[in-house]
Amino acid sequence: MNKRTSNTDSAERLPLHGRQSVQIDLDALDQMGVGLLKSLYCDIHTLNDVLSGMLNRPCHQSSERSYELNVAGSLLDDLHEFLGVYEQAIINAVRTRRPTDPIDVFDRGNLLIRYEAGCDENLLDIASMALQFAKQEADAKAPNRRVAA
Repeated sequence: MNKRTSNTDSAERLPLHGRQSVQIDLDALDQMGVGLLKSLYCDIHTLNDVLSGMLNRPCHQSSERSYELNVAGSLLDDLHEFLGVYEQAIINAVRTRRPTDPIDVFDRGNLLIRYEAGCDENLLDIASMALQFAKQEADAKAPNRRVAA
């Protein structure tokens, strides 16, 4: 049985730099416009997709026949879960916005439809939502003209 030498045992760990915990800065999200929120959401969603792929690699499973994660996989899964919560926080922030600028109206509708399409399996609900956002966009482009409901 190999034991570590006393040199290895007595070696000091390097100090960690930067934050030791991460939180969602809801105030920062509240200060962002719809376009920035959409960009941030897309970036975080992409990172989360990449993590999903990594979690399926055999090196992160506890055994070849198990779908349980090993320690490294569990750490990645924690990050994956955190990013999912971050995505939801961004969607919550976007839902509170009532933009009047046509580009922001489009971005808001586009992002919320994309999000709901990933969560909802009812195509009729998604189509209805898309119609509602299309009407809001038309109103924003021509504020003196009301689109029939």
